[in-house]
Amino acid sequence: MLAAPAWAQDSLVPSGQPVELFDVLVDEDGTTRWRFLAPEVRSLDSDAVLDDMQALCETFVLPSLDGEEEGERIIVSLMDIPVEFGKITPEARQHFEVYTLENGTCIWEMF
Repeated sequence: MLAAPAWAQDSLVPSGQPVELFDVLVDEDGTTRWRFLAPEVRSLDSDAVLDDMQALCETFVLPSLDGEEEGERIIVSLMDIPVEFGKITPEARQHFEVYTLENGTCIWEMF
């Protein structure tokens, strides 16, 4: 699934906040969770956060994949402090969005 791990690389997003890949998890159904540390996410409005996550999906996640993921689901998350996956951490600010990969782009799944 992943062409090569891209651990701990900085990435530039539209808001200009610093963002670093924290980890990548793969669910049993094949959904990949790309979790990014974004210490300034708490200070952004929801539109800026959504723009940053879309940019991360298209400019960071897609190039890291091997190209065989058409129709797969990607979850991009931003967190202001490191959070263990699945652990309730009330002091953390986290944002999650789900995307489907179609025609070489990330399509936001609105619920």
